Amino acid sequence: MKIALFVVVGVTSVFPTQAYVRWRRTLDHDPAWVPPAEEQKRVRKLVMTELHLAALIPVFAVIMSRGLWR
Repeated sequence: MKIALFVVVGVTSVFPTQAYVRWRRTLDHDPAWVPPAEEQKRVRKLVMTELHLAALIPVFAVIMSRGLWR
């Protein structure tokens, strides 16, 4: 379960990472540019999803270490 969550977090982080790189390149050429609001919402939602899923990894580690998950 921990490995599956780690993979899901990694795959989920691809789009926000690409968006940040694209935004940085655009800002380098046009300092007044602002990312579209719709894209900002989508990236924010994905980052929050990643954060919540990543927070579950230690929870599953504790469950596994106590032998509660078989």
